Amino acid sequence: MAGLAITAAGFGMVRSGWGELTQWRRDRFREVLAAVDVVGDRMTATLAAADAKIAANDALPSGTPAEVRFGPLQQAERLLTTTPTSPRPNTPQQLRGIVANRRAAFAGRLSALKAIAETNRSTLSGLLHEVGALQPITVFDPLGLDLTPTEDAVIAFLTGLAARAADLRAEAGERLAAADAQLARYDAVAAGKDRVTTAVAAIRALIGPDALAVHEFTVPDELGDGWRDGYHAAKHGKLTEHLDRDFPVDDWLHGVARVRPRLSVWERVTLLAGALGENEPDLLPVQFPFEKNAPWLAMELPASYQLRSDRLLYTAHYSDQPNPHDTFCALLIDEWTETLPAKAVPPASPCTTTDRARSRRRPCCSSSRPSARAPGDGPTWSPRCTRRSTWPGHAPSSRPRSTGPRTRSCCPPRS
Repeated sequence: MAGLAITAAGFGMVRSGWGELTQWRRDRFREVLAAVDVVGDRMTATLAAADAKIAANDALPSGTPAEVRFGPLQQAERLLTTTPTSPRPNTPQQLRGIVANRRAAFAGRLSALKAIAETNRSTLSGLLHEVGALQPITVFDPLGLDLTPTEDAVIAFLTGLAARAADLRAEAGERLAAADAQLARYDAVAAGKDRVTTAVAAIRALIGPDALAVHEFTVPDELGDGWRDGYHAAKHGKLTEHLDRDFPVDDWLHGVARVRPRLSVWERVTLLAGALGENEPDLLPVQFPFEKNAPWLAMELPASYQLRSDRLLYTAHYSDQPNPHDTFCALLIDEWTETLPAKAVPPASPCTTTDRARSRRRPCCSSSRPSARAPGDGPTWSPRCTRRSTWPGHAPSSRPRSTGPRTRSCCPPRS
């Protein structure tokens, strides 16, 4: 049942936890061992008393009358068994031999009970079988060893487990039916967003509504080439070489984590990784479209640099070097858009700007920059910088992707 519960828990089924089962079995196991210990302690004291009576008989002088010798021997036998010899033997010597045999049997059963404490049984049923083989204890001890309460508890618990298993079976059937319906729809719809949505619905039908599924995708060759070039530029420090900072990406992360809750979580991941003996996940910034010798727009800019078009800042944690022709997938951590003040005011006529959709990648990503506010003492217009950040994945072949541009109209602010 524990194996079935573990499997069901992997699908997020209610009442599939197996911790309760383990704890219940542990409690009953200890309960049986404790009951055996109580009987063992009681029989140990009884054996010591019987040995004292036998020793007292053996210490009597050789000329002691038979009736005197019968007394301690009969007392010892009553301690060693609940069915003493009747009628009494004719001589004390005969009774002494019977008592010796009774003592050997008593001591053997006591040793077996004490050995239970060192049992190598790992299941409750195995322990109950081992203890049951030593019953009845009432032959030696009038109180005996009563495991009826434990056995009744086992029956009641198994009845509950059977009912839970029936509920899980019914739920599994419902989930399979729902998943089959989604898979049939998946085969019927055309490739694209609808198929991805249907596939995710099938996964959630099986695993549960909180299941997270990330689809795979490819990137156009032009975007892939720019991504590769931007990756290499950032890897060799070209993107941040204009900054007078020892750790510019870390400075950016610690700053933006103060105002972006999701990146604050990522920050904690990096800080705790070392404490857990893991390597800290590093971040690498890339900008799209790739522009050779362009500065990183997430931090302070050179005075001579003029931003003239939209940029997408994509900061990611990579499991390996991106290949433009690979298949990618990822989890998005955070994204937002910022407007940077421009030095010149363009003509007051309608214009069109492009807002690039999110980039994703399965090995980890994250990107952003602190908010830049335009001066309030004059009209300005500027391109927008879109920031993206994604959660890390674990597939070596995964890569980020831009899902394509969206176009919208805007007009420059008027004075």
